[in-house]
Amino acid sequence: MENNFEKKAIQSGDAKSDSAMAEFLNPTIQERILETREIENSEVISGGANRCVLVKLKDDGSGIFKPASGEGENHIGKNFGQQEVRLEVRAGTYYKRERATYLVDRFLDFNLVPPTVIREIDGEIGSLQQIVDYDNFGFEVPWHKLPEKELMKLFALDYILWSSDRGPENLLIKNNRIYAIDNGLTFGPDKFLPFEREGVSLGGDSEKSYSPPPPEIYSHWSIPAEIKEKINTFLERGRWQILRGQLLELLPPDEVDACFARIQKFAELIKNKGEISSRAELQFNPAAGEQDSN
Repeated sequence: MENNFEKKAIQSGDAKSDSAMAEFLNPTIQERILETREIENSEVISGGANRCVLVKLKDDGSGIFKPASGEGENHIGKNFGQQEVRLEVRAGTYYKRERATYLVDRFLDFNLVPPTVIREIDGEIGSLQQIVDYDNFGFEVPWHKLPEKELMKLFALDYILWSSDRGPENLLIKNNRIYAIDNGLTFGPDKFLPFEREGVSLGGDSEKSYSPPPPEIYSHWSIPAEIKEKINTFLERGRWQILRGQLLELLPPDEVDACFARIQKFAELIKNKGEISSRAELQFNPAAGEQDSN
């Protein structure tokens, strides 16, 4: 049965296909390296709510491995094994959400999320994300010095993902580009917390020296032409059909439906208004009429 997203997409003519679609059916070179390259060595590193393992790949690069068994184990200050960081997002699924986030970013061509795959290492299943060469963490750069286009693209992606954990500690900066990492708390019916002042609590001295942008910067801003083009390309060339199938292998159907409803909502805002007038327009599942809990 066609859902509301499929009907609207087909009506807009997205049944068109092009040879470039074939690339989305296969892993990228970076994904293949992460999936298949021999592990040279690994070590557990500190920081974050989840157990993180720095993995060195033989001959080519490195990555951060987050095993499913270590999700949320540091959240309450001691290693008690798997714990819920968000009640609405079940521990043991974060690694799938890391992969799903990368897929959405790849299909939308936003280029914000480093290549991320699911892999078994030392008998444990988890996500493996390519390490990015970066200059600063997000909390080391005042938000007003970041390109507005990058901030808006990040906000658009986080709305589509329904991210509930986008603090500056989950951003890397390189040559005025933003990279979004730590994407396990996405897609679930949680509180939407994008990169803004209300959504961050770093604690300690870091919070005194840094403040992310105020929420009002995202109201009444004109959606950049680049974002409009990428959303329209995604809809018109049938990529959504491939992405939907891949997401359904990772997430519950209702969360996938809600994600696509948010993409459709964003496309409608682009077409009808060209801007986001207020946060009240942003709902977890616009197709079901559910209100944002903010």
